[in-house]
Amino acid sequence: MNKNEELYLYDNEQSLRFIRNYLPKEISVKYSDDDIYYVIDLLYKYKGICTQEEDYNEEVNLELDEVQLTEFVISQAKEEKKVTFVDSEIIHIIRGELMYDQSIGLTCE
Repeated sequence: MNKNEELYLYDNEQSLRFIRNYLPKEISVKYSDDDIYYVIDLLYKYKGICTQEEDYNEEVNLELDEVQLTEFVISQAKEEKKVTFVDSEIIHIIRGELMYDQSIGLTCE
């Protein structure tokens, strides 16, 4: 599957529903849709930083480290003065997004 086909499969609303269903109730109610979309955007920003030197015409194998992703999201949110995230909660949003990606065939491994 090429990059254009992968992007076509991705659906923001489905991703949000998937993540909300994955999250424990107490975390789901704590964060707005915009907060979750912000985390997703930062996840892809992180992926872009990690792959910016790669040739996008080739397959990019990138193992996303959850700890590094969590640290990146929290540091970016602080830097941009956005919502304050808790490590133990944000990891659930990140895992939910990675699981959604995997469910539609977008893998990072």
